[in-house]
Amino acid sequence: MFMKSNILTLPTILTLIRLVVSPLALPFLLINFLPLRVPWLSISLSCLVALLSLTDFFDGFFARWYNQTTSLGRILDPIADKFLLGAALISLTVLKRVDTCWVAILIGRETMVTGLRLVAQAYGVSVQVSKLAKWKTTVQMIWITTIVAHVEYSFGFHYLVAAFVEHLLLYLTLSISMLSAIYYYRQFNRLVMKKEERGAA
Repeated sequence: MFMKSNILTLPTILTLIRLVVSPLALPFLLINFLPLRVPWLSISLSCLVALLSLTDFFDGFFARWYNQTTSLGRILDPIADKFLLGAALISLTVLKRVDTCWVAILIGRETMVTGLRLVAQAYGVSVQVSKLAKWKTTVQMIWITTIVAHVEYSFGFHYLVAAFVEHLLLYLTLSISMLSAIYYYRQFNRLVMKKEERGAA
């Protein structure tokens, strides 16, 4: 169905959609339409965020299913993930829906892990994606989608439930993000030490 030699495979197309829509369309839509506090608009925007998040799952799924894992896909996929995360978090910060300190921590974590990967490549080793990091991405995007979908601002029961869920998902996101960052650092340190030991021998 899909030719392995074709650069624009289905997984790559899904990654490109996330890569392009996230920075170019998502901030505009969130910043301009979320403040209107129209329920169907907020739900629609949350569905858009969810669909963009799902492309991260399906590009990997189809790449394995059709044996279409490519070097281009491996390069673009983490970039697209960071574009989606950054566009959503910065937009929600502008709207004062997420505190700046949490955004700084989460984006700082992504920058640190990216830096570790680049340094690891310079040493000729590869830092593998952990299952913990995949859980981090899942919880993180559920948290963001929940914030976008939340349109009630009155201090009623609905507000309290939504606020509780958002804070619970926030703390889960922060905890898993920090744990996965520590895991990456330890993996990086172990790989580099082994590399240096083999070089010394």
